[in-house]
Amino acid sequence: DHTLNADALIEEYINLYYGPVADHVKKVIALYHDHYQKLITDGVDLTFITRGTAEKPENTPIELLNQALEIIVDAEKVINAKKMS
Repeated sequence: DHTLNADALIEEYINLYYGPVADHVKKVIALYHDHYQKLITDGVDLTFITRGTAEKPENTPIELLNQALEIIVDAEKVINAKKMS
């Protein structure tokens, strides 16, 4: 249905599917979105490379992966805390 708001549907899906860690999922999505948007703005050719290579390590730098991992580890703590309560 073209009259529906795609952003609202995505928001609803993430909230319902991921529940208590929905905000963590949104942070990881935003982290990658912002990174790749900057690369596109800077004119980097992203012929759909999802991870860095020896030739193009900047596509997904280790710092970005570490940031995402920190968010995921924090989400896991939230899930484990809920299990304990």
